[in-house]
Amino acid sequence: MDVQAYKLNLLQRLLAVENESLLRKIDSLLEKEAIVAWTTGGRPLTLTQYNSRLEKGKKQVEAGQTLSTGKVQQKMGEWQEKYKK
Repeated sequence: MDVQAYKLNLLQRLLAVENESLLRKIDSLLEKEAIVAWTTGGRPLTLTQYNSRLEKGKKQVEAGQTLSTGKVQQKMGEWQEKYKK
C-alpha cells in the first residue's frame, strides 16, 4: 500500500471514530509529531525533539557548561581565520 492509499484508509477510519477521548489522543499524538522547527543543518524537528533539545540546553546551563561572550568572539575569530581562504 502506498502512502496516499494508506492516508485515505486512515482518514476513512478516523471519520468513523465517535469516541471524543480517542480523537483527543490522536490529536495529541499528531501535535507531538508535527514539525515545529528546523535544525541549522536543515533537518525538521518535531515538538518532542525540540523540547528534548531545550531540556538538554537547560541542563547544560545549570551545569555551567556555557561560554562567555568573549570566548565566543575569540572562537569566531579563529573560525574566520581558518576559513578565510
